[in-house]
Amino acid sequence: MKKIYKEAQFLIPAFLCIISFVIINFKRLFLVSDLSYWSGFIIEQPYRILSYSFVHADFNHLLSNLFGIILVRYCLINLNFKNIFLFLYLIIFLIPIQTIYLLIIDKFLFYNPNHLLIGFSGIIFGSFSFILLSS
Repeated sequence: MKKIYKEAQFLIPAFLCIISFVIINFKRLFLVSDLSYWSGFIIEQPYRILSYSFVHADFNHLLSNLFGIILVRYCLINLNFKNIFLFLYLIIFLIPIQTIYLLIIDKFLFYNPNHLLIGFSGIIFGSFSFILLSS
């Protein structure tokens, strides 16, 4: 039973990425720009804080992020961490940190209210940084 939970922490984000890709690109219920990080609208539309991480523009982008999830899975399992939900905790921790960081950079450093961002890449890079620092 523990093995199922250990794998679920990687399957849940992958499933959310695939489902959002199907909803956006095949069902056309939303546009990519409606769910992406957009520093001009992130305060008025707070759902973008979560949605932009799971939205992908094309199939190559989705595949590269799914491959990143597979690599993170391999590394975390080989490090033999005791916590079976570590990747989910990293996602929950990294999404708001990434959003706040991007908002500060866009609003106060670059003064760019039209910066768009999508994808799970920031979470994958943050996870790899955690793995690098913890190993």
